Amino acid sequence: ETLEMAFSGYSKERGGRRNYGLGWRIIDYGYGKKDIYHNGWWHGYNSAFFRRPYDGITVIVLSNWNNKSAYLIGDVVSIISKGNVFDDTTEEL
Repeated sequence: ETLEMAFSGYSKERGGRRNYGLGWRIIDYGYGKKDIYHNGWWHGYNSAFFRRPYDGITVIVLSNWNNKSAYLIGDVVSIISKGNVFDDTTEEL
């Protein structure tokens, strides 16, 4: 129940599929399909966490490059999911 609350969108500041839950960014495609992710950076280190609960995919990228390359995870998700990628995962998260 707590995870369901954390992975539900509560911030209605922008319309559309993208939202923010309790500490997580969410892309809700409807029909129970969501992408859950969050990026981070601190003094030259970047990280990206991406989870797709409905097919069990989780990708975590840790980088010590001071650029946004860690956030471009669409290719990794495509390989893991055998090409089953929604449009939003090919963008920078």
